[in-house]
Amino acid sequence: MSDKRKYLEENDLRLIVRYHRNMKRMSRNELANIVGVHYQLIFKFETGQSSISVEKLVEILRVLGLNIYIYDYEFGVIYKKDGCVCYRDIIDNIVFYRKERKLSRKKLADSSSLSEMTVMKCEKGTVLSIKNLLKILKTLSLRIILLDKATCDLTK
Repeated sequence: MSDKRKYLEENDLRLIVRYHRNMKRMSRNELANIVGVHYQLIFKFETGQSSISVEKLVEILRVLGLNIYIYDYEFGVIYKKDGCVCYRDIIDNIVFYRKERKLSRKKLADSSSLSEMTVMKCEKGTVLSIKNLLKILKTLSLRIILLDKATCDLTK
């Protein structure tokens, strides 16, 4: 039986970043300066030429006015705290849900098609690629939800 739930893919995130940057009438250079990266990093990410770390993605989304929430398919709850979920919150959720689902690092790694070392580094807060984060979240039946700050104010 296949999983019909919609999970964000890296390409979805690229499109979301480009769309919200354009809606704010912000150039790639302006966004890069605010985030503290070279403008080519933004260009290459948006055009699919390269990836960026989850930490940088979280910062870019924050600058664009998007809040990150983590949705648990299994229990139907949204992990939410006041303000934007930061990189450390995402990592803490991975550790919590891995233990909650009684998965060893090895089992999570095997189920995500990653190495056990990658999962261990992730849990220690080492820089993680978007692709690997999305694999881990999907294995744990978790999903990232992005809401703009105006929408978040309406849901409080």
